[in-house]
Amino acid sequence: MNFDEQILNYKNIVNEKLNDIYLEGPINIKEPIDHILKGGKRFRPILCLLTCSSFNGDKDNGLIAALAIELLHNFTLVHDDIMDKDDLRHGNPTIHSKWNDSIAILSGDAILALALIHLNRLTKDKDLIIQKFNQALIKVCEGQALDLSFENSNKISEQKYIDMIDRKTGHILGLCSEIGSILSNNNNTQHAKLKRYGILIGRAFQIQD
Repeated sequence: MNFDEQILNYKNIVNEKLNDIYLEGPINIKEPIDHILKGGKRFRPILCLLTCSSFNGDKDNGLIAALAIELLHNFTLVHDDIMDKDDLRHGNPTIHSKWNDSIAILSGDAILALALIHLNRLTKDKDLIIQKFNQALIKVCEGQALDLSFENSNKISEQKYIDMIDRKTGHILGLCSEIGSILSNNNNTQHAKLKRYGILIGRAFQIQD
């Protein structure tokens, strides 16, 4: 497969797996979870899988980690939409606008729980990857908190803005490439460089956005 075909292949695999991620449960959280998981470019899991594949890493564990990261990302989107009062996500109504805030909070929490459950299926480097995952989750929360605080500020320095977007967006992308590296038995220096690579992709995306 060429590069474009590989990207599409990874996206199809991720979409297929996400369709089966939560098959049973109360309909008032199952339907919202299905709703939010149907959209998206799947850039984050694809980055994880590409990094893992590029360094001949463990593909099965790479897919487990990639799915957990995509779930983490969607958890952040649900809560972000509530805080920003956004009505659309991926061209579709956001969960809180289609249902209500309470359903959105419950659905977001359930998506995060599904991500953590998925990580427990790892058979390689599980403790380290869970540690990295939790660190990224904290960074995202910190980034969102900074973003909220900026709403009441008339002047934000460039460095403060960069710090905010690195936490809010960059660290999850850094997590993708870092975990792909960890599952490939690279050394710590390579892990750090690939994490930085992902963070800078997130920075570029957020500045453009």
